[in-house]
Amino acid sequence: MKIEFRKAESSGFSSELIQENMEPYYLAKGITWDSNFFDRHWRLFKNLEVYCNSERVGVVRFSFNDENCYIRDLQIK
Repeated sequence: MKIEFRKAESSGFSSELIQENMEPYYLAKGITWDSNFFDRHWRLFKNLEVYCNSERVGVVRFSFNDENCYIRDLQIK
């Protein structure tokens, strides 16, 4: 099994995967997906797509400050 991380070139795959994976949680908590919020943060985070044997299977998103790195999202099909 070969796992790779590649820079995400666009937000479409990530947005769809996050919405799909998180839908039960959002419904349970009464959260509505906010595309504008996602798009704003997309530009602020480091976004990588996860590939397994050359198939795109997920996304991992990081944010940084002067001292720390935060995993903001880890979503896998």
